[in-house]
Amino acid sequence: MDNLAIIHIGKCGGSTVLDELKFNKIKHAKIHMQEAIYQPNKKYVIVIRNPIKRFISAFNWRYYLVCDSRQQFDKYNNEKTILNKYKNVDNLCNDLKINPHIFNGSPSSGNYIHHLKEDINFYLKNFIKKCPKKQIFGIICTETLKKDMKNVFNIDVTLHKKNNSKYNKNITNENYKILKSYLKNDYIIIHKMYEYGWINDEQYDFLKK
Repeated sequence: MDNLAIIHIGKCGGSTVLDELKFNKIKHAKIHMQEAIYQPNKKYVIVIRNPIKRFISAFNWRYYLVCDSRQQFDKYNNEKTILNKYKNVDNLCNDLKINPHIFNGSPSSGNYIHHLKEDINFYLKNFIKKCPKKQIFGIICTETLKKDMKNVFNIDVTLHKKNNSKYNKNITNENYKILKSYLKNDYIIIHKMYEYGWINDEQYDFLKK
């Protein structure tokens, strides 16, 4: 297929998907860290994840790269300071309910955390208004990745590129509610994907939580 485009929403397992496609010599273009612009000559695969799990994974990955390993400690202005201030998502949520603009400025603004501003809504808010179902080749969810890769590409996944396993992925019930409210636009996108028939019942059950 020469017209396949992968919408790789950050921290959704996209690196694993792309590595598998490369390994299996499946041609594709990649849309990553930018808004997806619908093109009628393309077929699309969207790599997506439950918004709250994606948020937690993104925070932990940035904390690792910026603060722990220091591989990217000076990549974005003031990112290291923000990450060191909060250290985990629970602490971040304590302030997020008061100030929803802690980290979602421009990359040079000083109040930016990479991958947190670039949420599901960032990638898909305009794309979903224009793309018909017939142009959706498949949806790959992190939570059902192996099954989805088999269904969409007939690939048995053997690779996994990134791992944040040493960081806490759990948050309090109160902070879960705070994040669900903060990420409401992501959940609206997911509900529309379900209404449009892009995702199945099993995928929706994971994504809507």
